[in-house]
This record gives sequence, C-alpha cells and structure tokens, in this order.
Amino acid sequence: MKNISFIKYLIIVVLFFAPLISKAIHVEDFIYYATGNQYIGAFQVIINDLSIYLVIFLSIYISFIKPVPPTISIFIRILTMLLFLTYIADYIIILNFNTHLTIPDVYNYISVAPRYILQAFINFNLRSP
Repeated sequence: MKNISFIKYLIIVVLFFAPLISKAIHVEDFIYYATGNQYIGAFQVIINDLSIYLVIFLSIYISFIKPVPPTISIFIRILTMLLFLTYIADYIIILNFNTHLTIPDVYNYISVAPRYILQAFINFNLRSP
C-alpha cells in the first residue's frame, strides 16, 4: 500500500514540475539554435521561474496548516491554482509566439483570444484527416 502512495506523490511532483522543465528545454533549444550557446537558456529559465514555484509551493503549504481557517485556506488554494494556470498560459504563449505573457497583452488581446484558440487549435484539428 505504501508503494501506491509513493507512486501517487511521485506523479503529482512530476506533473507539477513538468511545465518548468518543458519550458527550460524549449528556451534552451531556441537560444542554442539562434546563438549556438548551450546551457544558457535552461539555467536562466530555472533561475527566474523557481521564484514562482517557491510562491506556489509556500502557498500550498500555508493552505494546509491547521491554524488557517478553512475559508482562507480555500481562497489561498484558488489563488495558487490561478497562478499555476497563468504560468502554464505563459508557457503556451512562449511555445506559439516566442515571447512572454505581459499584463498589457492580456488587456489588449483578451477579446480575441477565444477566436484565436478556436481558429488555431479546434478548427485545425477538425480539418485534419
């Protein structure tokens, strides 16, 4: 029974760090292709994004502490989930456009985002054989 519990936690940890590792690999490949320098992009991504992961990890930890009231704990978990989803959205934008998600971009393009997602991903898959 302990093996199942260990495997479950291992899967959660791997899925938690998968966007960070995948983003580091993508940026490393992009920088290596553009400049020929190796091991610059991955380290920079990890150094910059570990602060985001530290905030996510600490907020999850704080939400599970006993003295924290349940309503505040739920609120902290929702904010943590939104932060993680924003990080994943930033990663998807880097994959598609090779740029970061910025606050002005969110305000400027939020109205066309659903139409772009429909055109880029859903309609494309419907047309594919």
